Amino acid sequence: MEESRHRKLDIQIKIWGAIITATTIIVGVIQFSSQQRNLQKSELRAFERQSSLEFERRLWEKQLSVYAEIADVAGKLATSTSNAEQFDLAVSKFYEKYWGGMVLVEDSTVSQSMMKFDREIQDYYKGRSSENDLKVRAYHLAKTCQESVVRYKDRLK
Repeated sequence: MEESRHRKLDIQIKIWGAIITATTIIVGVIQFSSQQRNLQKSELRAFERQSSLEFERRLWEKQLSVYAEIADVAGKLATSTSNAEQFDLAVSKFYEKYWGGMVLVEDSTVSQSMMKFDREIQDYYKGRSSENDLKVRAYHLAKTCQESVVRYKDRLK
């Protein structure tokens, strides 16, 4: 009888040992899987953050390039009033930028400054504005572009 009891106890210990071992393994696998998912999520968030910053940086570089071009065009336009052919060519280049690349990168303050410069050009053609007025507007446009670039760059930090 005693032997039968030892045998039952031995079998119960082995069964419980197997159950505890299996439970420990399952819990370990679940914890490992959970840690891996958390790690993947964390890596994905870091990648998305980096991708977003890279996109913003490329957009800022494009903005800087387009703003530099429009500032150059505005400066040429404002200083070429004595040569009608050069002036008209500069006006044409301004409108190419005004209706082209600027639309993609300008913020609201630059957009307003572009519209003011456009009105100044129209006023110049109508005789209601001077070369000096064009120069002042060109300067304000360039400064607005500069301020916009600095604001955008500060957001990237």
